[in-house]
Amino acid sequence: MKKCQLCNCEDFDIFNEHQGNKLVECKECGFIWLNPLPKREDIEKAYNNAYNNTATSYFSKVEKKLFRSKKRLRFMRKYLHKHKNIKFLDIGSNGGFMVEAARLHGYESTGIEIDPYSVNYARENYNNNTFFEGDLESYYKINNQKKFDIIYCSEVIEHLIDVNNFIFLIKKLLHRNGIFFLTTPNIRHWRRPKNLVAWDAYCPPDHCLYFDNNSIETLLKKFDLKIIKRMIAFKPGIKIIAKHMF
Repeated sequence: MKKCQLCNCEDFDIFNEHQGNKLVECKECGFIWLNPLPKREDIEKAYNNAYNNTATSYFSKVEKKLFRSKKRLRFMRKYLHKHKNIKFLDIGSNGGFMVEAARLHGYESTGIEIDPYSVNYARENYNNNTFFEGDLESYYKINNQKKFDIIYCSEVIEHLIDVNNFIFLIKKLLHRNGIFFLTTPNIRHWRRPKNLVAWDAYCPPDHCLYFDNNSIETLLKKFDLKIIKRMIAFKPGIKIIAKHMF
């Protein structure tokens, strides 16, 4: 990538370099990314069957995950402009826990997930919901008339190679006054290890884009998404709710 995806600046410095992985920092806005970025097909290979052989770990803590999901949904509900006929979308839905929790709240729930193993698990266990196997771009191509009141996206955007198109499609799918719940690692969080390589969210090339509070706000402003709530994150992460204002 020859220029910053956030501000189009073509001037950047090396932020960190380790074992052939180079992170660069935009001199204009401070955004940090892996340079060069991986190819799309390499990312798809990495996700294919990403959760295979994890049934005893990730998919075993079902009750805990559903409890946490229900708690987040109760929190998000306060920021909704309506309280019935709510349509919910989870981008990166993994095993479908948040999607199922939203259904239990009475929402019409959909999940998008690129990993086939996770989609199969979700369909087998939460078959009253809709699950789409693929990425957001593929979903939008055949569902471009859909609109959602809540779009939930947790720990996804750090894996992307084109974050502008991703947020553009989210804006297209979000109802006016709908809310967008987003989490991602925060590379400038005060609790991030000083040794970047020791940080559990460093992990290139799986993680390609590295955000902080300022870069997230810059990105969302480009698409007229206004941050209306920032949650306190004790771990080095960002948790925000943004609203479709226009």
